[in-house]
Amino acid sequence: MLLQRPDEPALMREAAENLWLHGPDWDDIAADLAGQADFLEASGKGS
Repeated sequence: MLLQRPDEPALMREAAENLWLHGPDWDDIAADLAGQADFLEASGKGS
């Protein structure tokens, strides 16, 4: 779903939470997604 709606902060956060459950190899990607979600919300660009 994230690929279909890349500008949705809530969906990005959900994806990040799921990645954190898969171990430390995914932590950097999860943190990037969470950061992008924060940026979109702060800039008002998120849905």
